[in-house]
Amino acid sequence: MLHYTQITHLIAELLFKHDCVIVPNFGGFVARNYNSNFSKGSNVLYPQSKHILFNKI
Repeated sequence: MLHYTQITHLIAELLFKHDCVIVPNFGGFVARNYNSNFSKGSNVLYPQSKHILFNKI
């Protein structure tokens, strides 16, 4: 049986390569990529990022 740290590591690896990971009888993780952005008003540079959402069954 997998330990929870192994499961989270596997999910993280899959989300690095794919935009969606479904875990049967649990739910799905969806990744959304954001491009880098510069705010002229506050002179702040935001780096490229990826936000993860979870949808339960």
